[in-house]
Amino acid sequence: MKYLSTVLGALLIHMFTVQPVFAGHTKLQLSLSGVDSLTNGYHFEGWAIIDGAPISTGKFNVDASGGLVDLAGTAIPNGVFETGVDLTGATTIILTIEPTGDTDAVPAATHYLAG
Repeated sequence: MKYLSTVLGALLIHMFTVQPVFAGHTKLQLSLSGVDSLTNGYHFEGWAIIDGAPISTGKFNVDASGGLVDLAGTAIPNGVFETGVDLTGATTIILTIEPTGDTDAVPAATHYLAG
């Protein structure tokens, strides 16, 4: 199976790996290291840019041990997000910082990591 992998760094201490996994490339696996949890009404949201349009790959946060959790605080097993979209044509992956209650389909201007 062919995998698309992207390894990005920011400030030489934050790194993440993103890769579509499983048949159809609709699932995205995200691994982070050196990333702190967002507080005070903010969370992360992943975006895939496909044909120039942003597609949300999921909202999440990081718990005290560095694991990925959904907005309710439930662990996201193996950092795998089901996007419902074929990610094969993604040209960019972006992680943004979003405010609680955000419901729009546009990435926030605050990009945490991108590549």
